[in-house]
Amino acid sequence: MKWKHALTAMTATAIVAPAPASYAAELGDEARELAQQLEEDANPQVRVAALLTLGETADRAQRRELEAKKGAEAEREKLAVGLALMLAGDRSATAYSASLLKESTTTYAHLRELVFALPASVQQTLLAATLNGADAATRRDVFRYLAQQSGDLYGLLQDSLTSTSAELREDARVATVYTAHPEALNFAESMLRSRDAGVRKDATAITAAFLDKPDARVELINVLEKALENRDEAVKLEAARQLVRLGEDKGAAPLFKHASALEPAERAEIFGFLIEHRARVRLDEVRPLIEATEDQRDRELLYQLAAITGDDAVYQELVAMFRSDTFNERLVGVQALGLTRRAEALEHLGRGLFEGQREIRLYSARGLGQIANPEALTGLRRAVTNERDKEVRLAAVEALGNIKDRGSVQVMRFLTTDQDPEVKRQLVASLINTGVPEAAQALEMLLRDRNLDVQWDAFVGLLKLAPESAQRHISTALRNPPEQFTDALNPQQLSAQMREALYTAMFNHSSSRVRQAAISQLERYRETLLPLAQKLATSAGLNPEVRAELVYQLASAADSKNTATLESVVRLFGEEPAAIVAAWALAREGQADMEASFRGYLGRDNPLMRAIAAYGLARID
Repeated sequence: MKWKHALTAMTATAIVAPAPASYAAELGDEARELAQQLEEDANPQVRVAALLTLGETADRAQRRELEAKKGAEAEREKLAVGLALMLAGDRSATAYSASLLKESTTTYAHLRELVFALPASVQQTLLAATLNGADAATRRDVFRYLAQQSGDLYGLLQDSLTSTSAELREDARVATVYTAHPEALNFAESMLRSRDAGVRKDATAITAAFLDKPDARVELINVLEKALENRDEAVKLEAARQLVRLGEDKGAAPLFKHASALEPAERAEIFGFLIEHRARVRLDEVRPLIEATEDQRDRELLYQLAAITGDDAVYQELVAMFRSDTFNERLVGVQALGLTRRAEALEHLGRGLFEGQREIRLYSARGLGQIANPEALTGLRRAVTNERDKEVRLAAVEALGNIKDRGSVQVMRFLTTDQDPEVKRQLVASLINTGVPEAAQALEMLLRDRNLDVQWDAFVGLLKLAPESAQRHISTALRNPPEQFTDALNPQQLSAQMREALYTAMFNHSSSRVRQAAISQLERYRETLLPLAQKLATSAGLNPEVRAELVYQLASAADSKNTATLESVVRLFGEEPAAIVAAWALAREGQADMEASFRGYLGRDNPLMRAIAAYGLARID
């Protein structure tokens, strides 16, 4: 065959420097000849690759030849002709290709399998045109694709995030939030300066996506602190909430100031939020509200905020109220005493744990947990054993988890045989919360529970408390995990060793549900899991579909550090789909130092690999 004769006469020496114009032209002629030999191949994928090469190397007359191919019956080949014409510099090709993408029912597949092969700059032009006037389904497919890209391609999302169209912004925001790449924080920071209130609001939705990404904590706090100065009150308050969730007291003051001007019923939620996160506010700002309010619930919440300050006078008031004969006064005292975190309050709350009134028992249990002193264990042991009210019992179990002492674990071990799944799940959460090594043994017992949710919760607990134990139980835990099991997994919260062990098992799992869950996690935490993806991409025995997805994510990261891995995939797994994805990713870059590799691919039996190699040669300039 002609391509073999051509290969024999070619050098396999890598060209590191940019190719001179004359040499680049020779490569183009060579690649065009190879593409012409393959453009009638029976495999439509080969024909597509050949068309792109013909487009990359076309002069004006050859563009007219490509125009004539628009009559192809298959949608895929019509689109390939349009993309080829774009590469050839045809001015009308962008609109033509964009219209095909808009009309297609398989837009996302076309983006991943065809548009992916184009240089980033050409993709930008095409996708911007495709978004213009697209319907909702097309927009979502384009945004889904863009959200997995990097650099300027990923930057296209920012243009839509600041659009005047609310629908366009929403679709772009959903995609941006899903993958939440670090660059998205830059988008948010810029969006906060927009004149459009909707754009500013969307900025806080993007920052919220980073609350569970500790690797971006410093950058996130920086953006949120700037947002506290925003002229938009709603943005300022949402930024304050997110700071409070991160444990930053700087967010508490704006929230409290805003709530102070509201009626008691309207500010209850904000006060409750501040209390839940133990956010500190100034006592001299709380006192006037306490003195002015006549609302029982408002008074309870205000005293809880006052208790968090640790002021001695407040503590004395709370003790007096707890001892009162008036039930409403006692409610104020019992709900706030624990928040003082004073050991002296243990005596009062310990008695309250066994009073006749349910509310007093409930809040006493919670208060003992807030103080988190091992001296409360005796009373809490009695409560979890004898208490008949389920909510009070759950509060006692939760309180045990706040006491970070091996004695607390000893009490909770007796609950591993409890028949109530809700109690069991709270038990697991409490064991994890203790953070003590002794909790691991109890969690191992719960791995054998009948309830799948309890089993999985226990395994996640071992990931945090006893990684070595968790590693021994990975295969059992993944055998039949509950639905949405990855909701409890955050790879950024695992050690590098544990992360590798767990996600390697998930990517290699026999169940497609588990493998797909791992891929979804890779999409959402790409920066964290990409080193593992790089390692697994060249490992033997990996599911071919998984390998292809790993390679796609590596290629989409647009990092030159991944080039060697992509070359290895082509070399080692030439018959798998992953090798085709890798070859396209290498070919579209047009790097002169890849010439030797492309010439090597020309020696393959697979005509698709040869067609892609020709495209790679044509792209060198």
